[in-house]
Amino acid sequence: MTRNSDNQQENIPPTSILTCTVQSNIGMQRVLEKLGFVQTNTIAVLKFATLKELPGWSAEDTTIIQGRPLLDALDLHHLISQDAKSVPTSSWTSVTTEEQLLELLTQMQNEGGTCGFLPGLYEYIVPSPNRVDLKQSLERGLVFVLDVVANNGRSERAILAFTQDKRISTLKSNWVCSISAYSTLAFEAALHYAHSSDVAQRFGGTTEMIPFCLVFDDAVPVVEGNLAHALPRVDDECVVFSYKHVK
Repeated sequence: MTRNSDNQQENIPPTSILTCTVQSNIGMQRVLEKLGFVQTNTIAVLKFATLKELPGWSAEDTTIIQGRPLLDALDLHHLISQDAKSVPTSSWTSVTTEEQLLELLTQMQNEGGTCGFLPGLYEYIVPSPNRVDLKQSLERGLVFVLDVVANNGRSERAILAFTQDKRISTLKSNWVCSISAYSTLAFEAALHYAHSSDVAQRFGGTTEMIPFCLVFDDAVPVVEGNLAHALPRVDDECVVFSYKHVK
């Protein structure tokens, strides 16, 4: 995938080439480094082995038609802070265009050090003619942005998006929830909203959210005792390498 960024000296935007691998794939990392790539970020991904064990989640589970939503199935709702739960639903608005999404991602990168892209399942989801999944999600109102001033007076921002990943075959649901945030409160508010009836109704009118896999930006604080830390993340991290090619 590629994305342009400003080049002040020649006024010609260099092309940023991004690719992902896993932490254990040392051979691939060495090859990328020899080509001039540098590791820039990681993407937090949940363990599919753990998700498959949740009742009704595995594609092979025929005893339960549909499993419970993620935090219900993992019994982790109690780790969402009261401040995050108190964020008004009205603080979330729909993102309707690719241009608006890219602008918001860049703004969050500048403000809080997020990656500047929408995290996906071992990839970044970058708007392009080939990203039909993102286009459909934008059209269906499944991409949201949070902009609220919290009780502590701090401005909190997050981007929440749902896309379908056809590569997922071991789970009944191929929906992926992507969260870009740089504070614990915003991340927890995003996951809380992701389980709300307001979001669920956009998946066919039901009031209970469907199961989904979760990925999130590495700017989200992962501290022992908080929700991000308690989630069953993969041990073999997804690492992102970047290369800037100047013409």
